Amino acid sequence: MPDSCPKSSQASKPKTYSHISKSPFSLNLRPWSTAQGSKKIIPSAARHSLREDFKKIFLPLLIDIFELRQMLETHRWIKQSPEFRSLGKTPKSPQEIFTQLTSMQQEIAEAQRWCDGVVCQISKGIEEAQDTLQLLKMLDKEKSPETRTHFSRWKIAFIKIKDFLWKKKSLQ
Repeated sequence: MPDSCPKSSQASKPKTYSHISKSPFSLNLRPWSTAQGSKKIIPSAARHSLREDFKKIFLPLLIDIFELRQMLETHRWIKQSPEFRSLGKTPKSPQEIFTQLTSMQQEIAEAQRWCDGVVCQISKGIEEAQDTLQLLKMLDKEKSPETRTHFSRWKIAFIKIKDFLWKKKSLQ
C-alpha cells in the first residue's frame, strides 16, 4: 500500500481505520484478551529500534488480516441468513481471501525462519562474549610476572583448543 503523503505530514496525522467500526458486525466485535489480562506487546520508550520497524510492518498487516477475516464472516452471514443479504457483496471472494491469507502465512513463515537464525546467532555471540569477559577477568586478576608468563602460555593453548573446536563444530 504506497503512501502518497510525505513523511512529515504522516507524523501529524495518524492512520485511522474507521471502516472497521462502521461494520454491521462491529457491535459483536470485542477486543481479544490475553490469558491473564496483561498486554502481549509491552510499550517501549525506544524510538529508533527494530521494535518500531516491526510495528510499522506488522500492525497494518494485522489490520489487513482482521479485515479479511471480517469479509469471511460477512460471507457466512449472507449465506446463512436472508435478512443479511441486503449487506451486499464483499470486495473479495472467499477463495481470494484464502489465497491471500495463505500467501501471507508463507511470507511470515519465511520471516520467522530469518528471526530464528538471528536469535541463534545472537545466543552464540552472547556465549562467546561471556567467555571472553571471564577470560579477561582472569587475566586482570593475575598480577605477578611469573604467573603472567605461565598464564600467557595457558591462554595460547586455550585459544588453539577453542579454534580447533570451532572449526570442528562448523564442519558438522
